[in-house]
Amino acid sequence: GKEVSASETFTPAKEAATYVANFEEVEEELEFNQSVYSYGMKISLYAKPGVLPNDAELQVKKVSSTLEKEIKEAINSETEGTVEETISFDINIYSASEGGYVQPEDGTVSVTFELSDVNADGKKVGIYHVKESGNAVNGIEEVAAPVENADEVAFEAEHFSVYTAAVVSEIEETVQV
Repeated sequence: GKEVSASETFTPAKEAATYVANFEEVEEELEFNQSVYSYGMKISLYAKPGVLPNDAELQVKKVSSTLEKEIKEAINSETEGTVEETISFDINIYSASEGGYVQPEDGTVSVTFELSDVNADGKKVGIYHVKESGNAVNGIEEVAAPVENADEVAFEAEHFSVYTAAVVSEIEETVQV
């Protein structure tokens, strides 16, 4: 029945009384810090304790070539310059204890794309969140503005789905003399 003490030590009030101790294990919330290396890019995610379940697991899948083509066209139509290459990944967090894929709670997840093997010399690389359904692009949102000669690009994610690194070359301005 009734809780008689919340402390670890307990001194009985009566000698003839019977007391039962029930101990509940409280799981400590852990920070999330995982990386995946895929298609020449290291994708790292970090979250403070409590944002993701303790058993959270990073899962990264490259999108189909059909969807990649659609993404490249969508970004190219909304970007100044020419999109030379896109590398798109479906990023998800899986938790067995939650029974499937999860989204961040009470905070965001820091995402870093390390571009060591991406040929972006003299070009800019930006990151885009892609809203898609099947092989159709329903919208794109710039989450990290294109940066020139970047070794890595980072952003805060509130939601996981498809994210794209886009290599953009500058518009060549022609000057008439």
